[in-house]
Amino acid sequence: MTAARRFLLGLVTAAVCLGLLLPMPASAANVYVTSINDNVAPLTADTMPVYSGGVMYVPYTVFDGAYSGIDLGIYASYSRSGNTVTLFNLRQMLVFDLSAGTCRNDMTGEYYSARAIVRNNRPYVPVETVCSFFGLTYTLNRLSYVTDGYLVRIASSAAALDDETFIDAARTLISTRVREYNQSIAPDPDITLTPEPDTGEDDSPSAVRTYLAFRCESGEGLSDILDALDSRGDYGLFL
Repeated sequence: MTAARRFLLGLVTAAVCLGLLLPMPASAANVYVTSINDNVAPLTADTMPVYSGGVMYVPYTVFDGAYSGIDLGIYASYSRSGNTVTLFNLRQMLVFDLSAGTCRNDMTGEYYSARAIVRNNRPYVPVETVCSFFGLTYTLNRLSYVTDGYLVRIASSAAALDDETFIDAARTLISTRVREYNQSIAPDPDITLTPEPDTGEDDSPSAVRTYLAFRCESGEGLSDILDALDSRGDYGLFL
């Protein structure tokens, strides 16, 4: 194999691996913003609420003030050895068994048709089930000022604003959270490869053609890439 062909193979391999590692852009899915009472929680890719099987899930830590900073009167714990998530207060205890896929009232022994799941290496619990069990309210509202954006709101009797008023009052903060989130998950350049198959008839570099398409926010570093490609042989550039 010639040096030029080894270089092309390296480019293809690196670009394919890069494509597998890059996060999905925000536009490819809905964006769910979490609020607790009258507060907007930080928005990150590894703590965003998720839909699974038609059920909305949130990280179990959302309900514990030690993690969220908002006191809902609920405590939460995760046992790695037992693979269980427990949410409780002075009167009630809800236990999710991740291995068995069950949910039970630990005080009465009653089981519910709900389960916890694991996303981003952390347990997520069904928000509606937990809210109903502990006397909280859960609502899901479309955010008119965020593309594909929704507000997952968990509220206790301490919440001062109704959903409509809160969504309007928190517009600037929610928009800022979403913008920061989009920036955090945005890949650098997008790389698309369209290799032509090797017919095996010629071992010269011209026997394989690889097209690279770049979409960059700025021109920094692009000239170095193009110079490297140009120095390797017969390449065409399309802008």
